[in-house]
Amino acid sequence: MAGSPLLIALPSGLIVSGVAAWAARLCSALAASGRAAGLILHAPPDGHARLEFALHPGVRVFDASGLARFEDVSAMAADDPRVGAVREAWIGAYLEAARSLAGDGGGPVVLSPNLHADCYGVAVEAARREAGLVRLIGWQHNDIEYDRCVLAHYEAALSGLVGVSDRIVAALGAKMAGRRVDSVPYGVEVGDAPPVREALAGAVSGPVGARPVRLLYAGRLEHHQKRVLALGYLSRCLAQRGIGHELTVLGDGPARAELAALVEGMGERPGAVAGGAATVAARSIRLVGAATPGRVRAALREHDAFVLASRFEGLSVAMLEALSAGCVPIVTRVASGALQAIEDGANGFIAEASAEDGEEVVGAALADAVERFLAGDHGALARRAWSTARERFSIEAHARAAARVIDEAGSRAPAAGCVDWAGDRPVWFTDVGAGVPADAARRMGEVIGRLDGRAFVVHGTGAHTRALLGVLSDGAGGLVGFTDDDRQRRGGALGGLPIVGPEDAATLGATDVVISTWMHENGVWARRGVYESQGLRVHRLYGDRGGG
Repeated sequence: MAGSPLLIALPSGLIVSGVAAWAARLCSALAASGRAAGLILHAPPDGHARLEFALHPGVRVFDASGLARFEDVSAMAADDPRVGAVREAWIGAYLEAARSLAGDGGGPVVLSPNLHADCYGVAVEAARREAGLVRLIGWQHNDIEYDRCVLAHYEAALSGLVGVSDRIVAALGAKMAGRRVDSVPYGVEVGDAPPVREALAGAVSGPVGARPVRLLYAGRLEHHQKRVLALGYLSRCLAQRGIGHELTVLGDGPARAELAALVEGMGERPGAVAGGAATVAARSIRLVGAATPGRVRAALREHDAFVLASRFEGLSVAMLEALSAGCVPIVTRVASGALQAIEDGANGFIAEASAEDGEEVVGAALADAVERFLAGDHGALARRAWSTARERFSIEAHARAAARVIDEAGSRAPAAGCVDWAGDRPVWFTDVGAGVPADAARRMGEVIGRLDGRAFVVHGTGAHTRALLGVLSDGAGGLVGFTDDDRQRRGGALGGLPIVGPEDAATLGATDVVISTWMHENGVWARRGVYESQGLRVHRLYGDRGGG
């Protein structure tokens, strides 16, 4: 046996995403080395394209797409009789996959649940039922408090903990004092020789015939994390500054239609540039749609720079792919990952935009960074980008580091939480409130009481708000609606009241806003200016205990 078998569960299936690409790459690399490796693939969410990845033929694929989706079950009440049956089906599928993979490579199987709390719940229940068969590894991919809370809840059942960036490792270590957390950065394929790049002189208001700078975004078209509308504003800023450019967008996702509408709208509003000429930003943007990994690699070779407007990341796989191709990354200053890979001005550029900034501000910051890129030595930047990927982020190095962690977890006795779950605490994270503190209802009631009947909106329509709908409905009739950062929820309703964007809160007749989230309260509070600019007062529930 070439090491402990690895089984990775993907709660959204094999969709276009960094985590899915990581899972496909790692399993393929391990299978190529002779290790048993497999993927449990759940049904993808609506609006997400499939990742067309050529898995190594040795990778086992366990199809769970016929089972209920995690997000659908999360919307059910915990005491809904359907929930128990659905969970049993999930657990059975995971155990069947683990038994099959153990038969290929011997046990125990190291199982890596990912991203969704219920994916972890299924894995823990499977390990509790057959502790000799399954060991669990918690792998944190994104630098968000939700992921840390899920891992903390299941910490006693985990035989290993992994973070994909230095920042994530440090934050996990602080949350779980005394617990070892391994750093295993992602890896990508890197060629044996540095890419050859042509000079870009003349792209900025240059001589007649100078070609435009070619920019690329490849990934999910999504709002909350990726802020993809910033790409449209980036193009508009470049056009207004007289910078010839072509921006190619490869990918699909729930924000595609809105990005297309923004680009089309910009085509009706040409930006004035130096000399009185005009450039239509929309003509500089191509929305290509989902692409295979091979097409993405070709596009990276064909373009000069890769742009990423993310609000947060763990360690962006797309950024690493750009480095490996010598397609110079131009990325926002996220807290995790970017500065671990990018030395500003040497192998890429950091756009000075914060997690709280809106798309238009981010677009302008990216345009500033593009200008700095154009002033540099393109060939030298590309070579240093490739060298960074070659030396630090190759798939071979990643597979070796992951294999050490997997084998160590597989060699351990079952974790205590898989043998004897602590006390009467529910195994399922979603059954303990999914980030809703025990005193949330009291705090919400106190804030509503202080409003003294004034009309208010609630920011957030997630689990925290849904758990408090009873308190909100008793708020003396002052609640007039909800706001949400997730554009996909806008236009809908909750409790019979409308959901709008934060920028439209005043249109509901509100004078006040109550932030309804514990995990993300600090982030929402930091960007409360969107409400205060409308003359609204903003209130928080957890300011005395740090929020999330």
